[in-house]
Amino acid sequence: MKTYLPTSNFRKRFARMHVALLSIIIVCCSISFVFADDIAQESPSSQKSMQLLSSFEGGNLYSAGKFHVLELSGTYRQMGRQYGRLLAGPMKEMYNEVNNQYAKNGIICSDIDLESFATQLFRLYPRRFQELAEGMSETSTMDINKIAGLNEFFDYFLRCRSASGDNGHCSEISVWSRYSKDGKLVMGRNFDFPSFYRAFSRHITIVAYNPSDAANSAAVITYPGQIGSIQVFNSRGLILENNNGVSSGDSG
Repeated sequence: MKTYLPTSNFRKRFARMHVALLSIIIVCCSISFVFADDIAQESPSSQKSMQLLSSFEGGNLYSAGKFHVLELSGTYRQMGRQYGRLLAGPMKEMYNEVNNQYAKNGIICSDIDLESFATQLFRLYPRRFQELAEGMSETSTMDINKIAGLNEFFDYFLRCRSASGDNGHCSEISVWSRYSKDGKLVMGRNFDFPSFYRAFSRHITIVAYNPSDAANSAAVITYPGQIGSIQVFNSRGLILENNNGVSSGDSG
């Protein structure tokens, strides 16, 4: 018999409080704006706007307009099992979409395929991330190498296209004090992915992690099957976004 660890009310609310905000700021991978001071505040309307679709072993899947919202809690293996069962269908759809689009647009490295590339990098993941992926594989019946592929397909694109300089040019801007309307910090970012990435927009998913061994919860804007994200918010109001710096001279 498995034991599923309880999640505090604050951290459970965290998964819900982002829904209204995140549903507004995601616009088909184009641009998003975030009011940082509002991240740590619960939005009452967000709970009303969500519809519970299914639950599994302590995890919940909601619908918030056109987006899926996945709320996970427990150990990393437990959260992985919740993730895999609740998003099994979307994960497989996303994997097929990636392979179809990459084949259609000629995204292939001459010396290595996506799955082999992804598997090599997966071995370098922190153990807790590997546990998430292993749990996802258990309940989704999706091979772990395919899950690795879902987590590395953009890095694979960068590797294949690095010689041509077609690397994407995502940007971020932040304003505060007299430069914002009410003095609060406002952050905006864009996703300058290749044009064919628009085919992935319908798969965008919000995942809220509530790990039992950590003080903070985190919500990510991501695709089904992905563990990390290039846009993350945590329950303390911290925002993380990253961009590809290769085109700015960063070869690392």
